[in-house]
Amino acid sequence: MGSLLTRTGVLPWLHAKIVDPVLQVIRRGAEPKQLAFSAALGITIGIFPGQLLFLVLLL
Repeated sequence: MGSLLTRTGVLPWLHAKIVDPVLQVIRRGAEPKQLAFSAALGITIGIFPGQLLFLVLLL
């Protein structure tokens, strides 16, 4: 009997959507600093899309 994450398909989904793309980017030569900046920017825009749009329009 497998774990709940494996039976529900969460682990394969995480592996296909997150782990594999990150590994591909690393293999192409991206630096950890670039990955960290991209992740931080993506999370910030994902959480606060309206506020960032307002801020950009003010500038």
